[in-house]
Amino acid sequence: MQITSVDFLITFRCNASCKHCGYRAGPSNHGYMKVDDAKKWLSTLASAHPLQSITIHGGEPLLFFPNYCLERILRYATELNIPKRGIITNGFWATDKETARRKLTKLKSCGLTNITFSVDGFHQEHIPIETVRICIEEAVALGFTKVGILSHYLISPKAENIYNKLTNQALAKIEDIDGIQIARYKTSLYGRAAETLAEFMEKDSKLPSGPCRLSYWLGSEIQNPKAIEIDFDGHVTLCPGICIGNLKTQPLTDVLRDYVPHKHPILSILARDGPMGLAKVVDDLKIYYDHRFVDECHLCYEMRRLLQRHFPLRLAPSSCYLPATSRQTMPIPFLSRCL
Repeated sequence: MQITSVDFLITFRCNASCKHCGYRAGPSNHGYMKVDDAKKWLSTLASAHPLQSITIHGGEPLLFFPNYCLERILRYATELNIPKRGIITNGFWATDKETARRKLTKLKSCGLTNITFSVDGFHQEHIPIETVRICIEEAVALGFTKVGILSHYLISPKAENIYNKLTNQALAKIEDIDGIQIARYKTSLYGRAAETLAEFMEKDSKLPSGPCRLSYWLGSEIQNPKAIEIDFDGHVTLCPGICIGNLKTQPLTDVLRDYVPHKHPILSILARDGPMGLAKVVDDLKIYYDHRFVDECHLCYEMRRLLQRHFPLRLAPSSCYLPATSRQTMPIPFLSRCL
């Protein structure tokens, strides 16, 4: 593996519990990345790989401020000459322009070059877009290399439903700001999204037969990923809930050196047979499930959820999964009438 980008998930704690969140982040989650761990992992990557970028998110990376862990990671990444140093935030912390500028100025002084704000119908259920606009305007004024907007759509950006309507309304209130880059993506049905959104989307009784694709931010195929995620508990993941090693028990150099997809109990099946291969494993184990799915990603997640107790080290962190016995359908006002 030649890693060019790494994501640090420094916490799964968040002030919001967005319905589309693949990590099921929220106010009740706990745990935070230790600075010494982060520096050790980052040093290992930078010394052996052509590392071009680090992105820090969660959870909400700015939930606590001053955030000494976040600041020290950014400073260390700067010392290591990693060119792109970014965060992804929901912007809840911009109570006014002075506060936003003070916090952003601090982050820039620590080495932050790129900042991305989550703006869509899911986040704006929790955070007023007017608050996020304050962040965006101050970030542009301070001259960050990139001020990005990340928007997730239900079904597709062109689909007509209440969440996409809310997303477009939110974007309409910020798209006049010069110097921002807006990225629009389809919501993937894993984590909380599979629990809260799948029931309101069209399903097919015929199992989706397409291949597995890594998440867009990983930018490559299973055989040769160019990016990894590392969470605060040391899980090295290629997709929310698919773990290739844990840095609390194994050095990062060994995890990356020993990465062979056909030896991984889950990735080997996905690489060979796609998500349908996982369904075959579940069938062989005689585990019952509803044979209706939205797409390959939805099928993959649901099969992994059913298999998680059989492969707890490779289907981790466990917080990405909700046991079937605990699952409840969460109501989404008006959504069923809009799809």
